[in-house]
Amino acid sequence: MKQKPTKAMIDIETMDTLPSSAIVSIGCVLFDESGVSDHRFYRNIDLYSSMAAGGTTGAETIQWWMNQSSQAKQQLLESPVPELQGLKSLTEFLRKNLDERGEIWANGISFDPVILESGYRRHGMNAPWMHWQLRDFRTEIKRLDPTDSLKQKPTAHNALADAVEQAERLVKAWNW
Repeated sequence: MKQKPTKAMIDIETMDTLPSSAIVSIGCVLFDESGVSDHRFYRNIDLYSSMAAGGTTGAETIQWWMNQSSQAKQQLLESPVPELQGLKSLTEFLRKNLDERGEIWANGISFDPVILESGYRRHGMNAPWMHWQLRDFRTEIKRLDPTDSLKQKPTAHNALADAVEQAERLVKAWNW
């Protein structure tokens, strides 16, 4: 990839399913039709900072996290940063590395981008993308690979591993 990548796959982990959810990790990888780049972003977000800014938690989501592997829970505690710092870092990463008209992909544009946009608003900021840049991985992969034959097994509930796996599947499906 000689030019700036034209696509970013974003994945997050949260403590609720509402748009106001507290964010606990953000992962992002850049890619295009030729492959997945080494440009990767990952931040664990301090839960208390997200909640102090207005991020919500949901009992069902907390219960769900309690039933996850100790590895999945433990990795969320590694070097967390305040939510504001994590969001500013994501903005800087995208502005520095992604083509300005690049696409923002997520496993459903009604979850990850919406929660991130809510997080940005909590801090008086705008998300670093426009609505017309959002793309839905789930819809595209179902269209291209309806039997999930390209599905891989990423590290369970790691935002960066999930983003990389989704980008790799999409590139494979486009080149199938």
